[in-house]
Amino acid sequence: MRLQTGEEAVKLAIGEALIAVEAMKHEKRRNELVNTMVESIEGGIIAVDSQWGVYAMNEICAKMFHVQRNNVLGMKAADFLPPAVLENPSSKNEELIVKQGKRQILVSKKPFMVDGSQEGSIITFQYVDRIQNTEISVRKKLNSKGLVAKYNFSDIIGTSEALLKTIHYAKKFALTESDVLITGESGTGKELFAQSIHNYSNRFQQPFVAFNCAAISENLIESELFGYVDGAFTGAAKGGKTGLFELAHKGTLFMDEIGELPLPLQAKLLRVLQEKEVRRIGDDRMIPIDVRIIAATNVNLQDRARSGEFREDLYYRLDILNLQIPPLRERKQDIRMLAENFITKSDESGKTVLGREALKKLEDYSWPGNIRQLRNICERLCVLGGGREIDGLDTEHVMGRLFETLSPVDGEIHDGNDTKEKPAAVTGIHGENLTEEEQAIAMIVQKKKTKAELAKALGMSRSTLWRKLKESQGKT
Repeated sequence: MRLQTGEEAVKLAIGEALIAVEAMKHEKRRNELVNTMVESIEGGIIAVDSQWGVYAMNEICAKMFHVQRNNVLGMKAADFLPPAVLENPSSKNEELIVKQGKRQILVSKKPFMVDGSQEGSIITFQYVDRIQNTEISVRKKLNSKGLVAKYNFSDIIGTSEALLKTIHYAKKFALTESDVLITGESGTGKELFAQSIHNYSNRFQQPFVAFNCAAISENLIESELFGYVDGAFTGAAKGGKTGLFELAHKGTLFMDEIGELPLPLQAKLLRVLQEKEVRRIGDDRMIPIDVRIIAATNVNLQDRARSGEFREDLYYRLDILNLQIPPLRERKQDIRMLAENFITKSDESGKTVLGREALKKLEDYSWPGNIRQLRNICERLCVLGGGREIDGLDTEHVMGRLFETLSPVDGEIHDGNDTKEKPAAVTGIHGENLTEEEQAIAMIVQKKKTKAELAKALGMSRSTLWRKLKESQGKT
């Protein structure tokens, strides 16, 4: 055995000391890194042993429960944590929501193991409202298109008494948190009012999500509204899908053509309105939501409720605030402003103007398709006008088929030569009392239009026209 000299022993001791110093530095760096990671977490975190003794906690956790971080190490967590958290450390991951003062906290408990044996738990705490705000921010970034209301009350054109009264009520409704039911004929601007209400409300910085209940098939509506989890059904997108209720959280969900919502989904919508929570298809978790519903319809929901086609309890739940949009025939003094606005937007030359005779013919017409139909006619007039003044002949040319079907003043049916003879098939139908479906039937009978042509002329979708004709057939 070789004996070390004093010099060698000193060198060896110095080497070991240097190694120990490096190890201590490495351990310190590791501890500092772990501490920085823990402190950077956007929420509280605490480590406890099996007896709820505190191993460690971050500063956010200390502030959440109003304790001094340096004073709690070794204390019992029962001294400051809510009682609901103080169950035996779970051997599996567990989540619960507890109340701390006026705020709710999401608690996540996870066991930590040493050599296969549970030594305690790691518990994290996050304020629910912060989670929701983060979700809203993420949703906005992922769905930057289609979640913003573009229009305000200042975009609604007209000065008629009927319109100004409607805007007055809409502004009052906007300042409440109650759901709103907007009723009005097709083409009157129901979504324009819905977006304006959202932008005038306290939710104006939150999402505005629009959904047409008649636009997609019945079997897809539920997945669109409620979303689904991964593997919920054959063909489900990997990772699942967020439903429109969740996307509209803290904001507004606009449900157009609510009268076309299938009865089974009406029951689910009623539950959402009452419970303020949704469940994705294939999931067992309820997700709390804060959504204001603005529904719109061009049918009489009360009549449908009486006939059993619409749930009566849902109707009364939606009909808290009812905003009725006047048809264009009841605000004819607005036609000039509307027509000039549409022509200005459609005219590429910038020189097309509306003549006196042309305006008179527009004002005399009954406009069953309302503002949408007027906009379509003005676009056609711009194409025909070609940078000049639009006169009465231009208007007759563009609206000829409409005038042939229904006289703008007395409602009589005429042919192209302004004769007084009425076709027998539509005798007895008078203009002022005509409903949209009666006008549609008259046009089909007289000119044998296709439904696509007729829908375009009336300024409505083919699905709306089909429904109106079906309802009319049921009445006869």
